[in-house]
Amino acid sequence: MRLNSPTILPLLATVFAVSACAAGDEDNSAPAETQAPAPDDKAERRGRDISFSETAWLTVGVDGAVQTTFFDADGRYRDLRNGTLAAQGGWERRGDGMLCFEPDTGSGACWDTGPVDDKGEAIATDTAGKRIAIKRVAYIAPAASDTAEAGD
Repeated sequence: MRLNSPTILPLLATVFAVSACAAGDEDNSAPAETQAPAPDDKAERRGRDISFSETAWLTVGVDGAVQTTFFDADGRYRDLRNGTLAAQGGWERRGDGMLCFEPDTGSGACWDTGPVDDKGEAIATDTAGKRIAIKRVAYIAPAASDTAEAGD
């Protein structure tokens, strides 16, 4: 998968996101930045051990919009903003631990993920240093018709 130079993408979904990507040029869906302390080396390694396949992550934007990113097992992701599909594309966990997104349209971005705490929350940091809080939520697999369209 080809990755473009990083730009800010709402995560969510993995959210983070880890969000991931927002449709259009508007930045009103960007997740709120956090002031969480930087993780220590051991915690950082635990964050890179997170398996994102068949998981979903939620973040809330500064405008109150809820962004959820679904990580499908086939390397595809879907970003829903307030329940409506906002972006989709490919995702991968690189060997260096970065979680990277390549949207079907627009530019991609990579995020470093911190460890998940006992509330199911983590901090994701993009390559420009923006930090967002993400929370693991229930994963919902795509409908069979959605899967067929993604492969076209």
